[in-house]
Amino acid sequence: MPDHVHFVVEGRRADSDFTELARRWKSETSFQFKQTNRRRLWQRSFYDHVMRDAAEMAAFAIYVIDSPVRAGLPDARRRYPFIGSDTMTLDEIRSRKLARPWPV
Repeated sequence: MPDHVHFVVEGRRADSDFTELARRWKSETSFQFKQTNRRRLWQRSFYDHVMRDAAEMAAFAIYVIDSPVRAGLPDARRRYPFIGSDTMTLDEIRSRKLARPWPV
């Protein structure tokens, strides 16, 4: 998206800390931008939502991968270069096969 970002993340451990993840990611991605453009890249806060079950996570993951299409950015979902997953294909996400790749 040209003015914001969506992520679907799942902690792998009980002590996983999303706030720290967001802080570090924003810090690392904004440093070079600020040096080059002399302005901030990200707003100070963020919005998060805890998924209650796999069905809710699947619905949100589909919302995220379809978001650029709704915004009119690519003419096909796979042509948008910033969509992807480290754990599954877009077809697996769309078919709602969100099995965890690690033990819980």
